[in-house]
Amino acid sequence: MISVGNLSVGGTGKTPFVQYLVHLLKTRYPKYHISILSRGYGAKASSEGKLVAVDDDPMVVGDEPLLHKQRFPWVQVLIGKHRYRVFQNLNKHLDPHHFVLLDDGFQHKAIVRNLDIVLLDSNAPLSNGYTIPLGKLREPVSSLQRADTLVFTKLNSINERLVNLLIPKLKAQFPSLPILYASSLYSYKRVLGDQDEFTTGVLICGVGNPESVFYGAKSLFPTSHIQTIYFPDHAHYEYEDLKKISENHSSYIPYLCTTKDWVKWSKKSAWMQHLKETNRTVFVLDYKVVLRDESTLVMQIDDLVSRHESKISLEETP
Repeated sequence: MISVGNLSVGGTGKTPFVQYLVHLLKTRYPKYHISILSRGYGAKASSEGKLVAVDDDPMVVGDEPLLHKQRFPWVQVLIGKHRYRVFQNLNKHLDPHHFVLLDDGFQHKAIVRNLDIVLLDSNAPLSNGYTIPLGKLREPVSSLQRADTLVFTKLNSINERLVNLLIPKLKAQFPSLPILYASSLYSYKRVLGDQDEFTTGVLICGVGNPESVFYGAKSLFPTSHIQTIYFPDHAHYEYEDLKKISENHSSYIPYLCTTKDWVKWSKKSAWMQHLKETNRTVFVLDYKVVLRDESTLVMQIDDLVSRHESKISLEETP
């Protein structure tokens, strides 16, 4: 059981990091099954729990779990408010060679995990240092003593100075805690329309930290003017709201969104029909995690696997 969590509210890049782990685990340990266990924030099926299918409705299973399943159809994705019970009831992989990734699990203390990875957004690692409601921290900084690995995500040349100022304090408080650094490599795909370049575009997204997406979009289209329309994280996107936005822009102005948004847009038939009828170009932005000193994390996982394999051998010995 590997948990990927954070200390603060807002987007720290958990979804891309979980997907990075899936790639890493599948490549390095091909005989192991992989499952992702998520709460399914805002999902209708979260109360009773569900095994996510590729063609599920994001309203039912949640945008991030569906995004995981569509990207990795061979991965078992489970959602549920009571994650341990859901896993016990719905897990199909009885083989002991099995990785379970607990998405947003740092505060979910009821589930025992073998590796606790905590992510901090390099743009505002500890916010103002206060917990909710005075700040954005879910729990005090001292809770990092439970973590096995700390990862600064979205690191770039601008925020690296802020991170470097914080590192000595964290190392003094948590001397044995490995600290890693991850940057974001953005890419895009045109999914509708025929434009390749544009002077003005509109970024429409509903994610935890939309400013990071904006800077990613600017890195991909540096000479374009990009306007922004931000929705709340996990927004369901009502057709009337999107249509009103569209009425304010000429059809030659393309829209940009994230993969997390597109997984919901693509399921809204009226909106998709409207985009096609108006010949609107849509670019979907994506980014992958590039982890520095990956060998540190690999060594931790190798150690877990080694101990797990030894346990399996002992149990199989007559």
